Amino acid sequence: MSRSDRAKQFMPFDALKGLKQALREKEIEHERKAQVEFSEEESKRISDTLSEIRNDSEISLTYYDNGYNHIVSGSAKLKRNDGIIQVNGQNIRIESIVSIKIN
Repeated sequence: MSRSDRAKQFMPFDALKGLKQALREKEIEHERKAQVEFSEEESKRISDTLSEIRNDSEISLTYYDNGYNHIVSGSAKLKRNDGIIQVNGQNIRIESIVSIKIN
């Protein structure tokens, strides 16, 4: 038996092909959250903060997208007519904002 053939018999073996992938997909699915409904007070606080934002204001923002909360920080541009705030070139819908802070 050649040396390479002999070495192949000791290689790792995945008896259940795709199990690791399926487990990872389940983990990701489990980590997802439903979007939180805000009280009027919290919505007003977010709206007040948005009204204070000027072009190129430095902000920290948490937003909800597809089951996950994402955090971004940077220079902001508010496009009220489109319902979008742009942070470092990334467009975020205003209704998906979870929290916002002007730095």
